[in-house]
This record gives sequence, structure tokens and C-alpha cells, in this order.
Amino acid sequence: MTRCAVVGAGAWGTALADLLVRNGHDVKLWAFEPDVVDSINERHENARFLAGHRLASGIEALNDVEETVDDAELVTFATPSAEERSARMKSAFPFAARIAATTSSPRRGSLPVTRT
Repeated sequence: MTRCAVVGAGAWGTALADLLVRNGHDVKLWAFEPDVVDSINERHENARFLAGHRLASGIEALNDVEETVDDAELVTFATPSAEERSARMKSAFPFAARIAATTSSPRRGSLPVTRT
């Protein structure tokens, strides 16, 4: 089991988090919107961005990006490309974590890249 963090709880990030949990991984999902966090944690549904899709109960939604990525082995970045440049988010990534960028149109050089 891999400790995963998904940064971004829109439809795409929520679907990725759900897929990871259903495949046996430990997943924390960061959402900017407090109502999305509540909806996922209380009703196992992202009523704002993925209404009608029942989510696996193992997703832990959070509104604090640092807490979300803490101890993650894999960070999946699923926010709109305009948000990827947020210094606050980039500085929160665990140095040893693998990072997967799933944004649309990411800008070259805007995400930290770790070579293994």
C-alpha cells in the first residue's frame, strides 16, 4: 500500500483519489472548498464537482495542503494549471515523494522534478 496525496478535489482529482483507494492505497485528498471536504468525508460524494458518484469510504479529504501531503510517498497534482505555480503548495511537498502532474497544460519548469 502506498501513502498517496491528491492535491485538487475537482472531478478529475476526486476520480483519481477514488481509483487509488479502490486499488488498495491510503489516500488523502486536498480540497480548497470546505463544502467539498465535508461532502467527501460525511457522505462519500463530491457533491460540487462529481455529483452522483459514490466514493470509496477510504478517502480522507482535508482543507490543509501541508497536512494532506505529509508523509505521502506519491503526490498527484490535479489542480487547474493556473494553480500549479502556488509556492505554498510546492513548498509543502515531501522531498522524497514521487510527484505526478495531471493538470491541463502545465507550464514547463513550474513543478519540482525529482530524478531517481
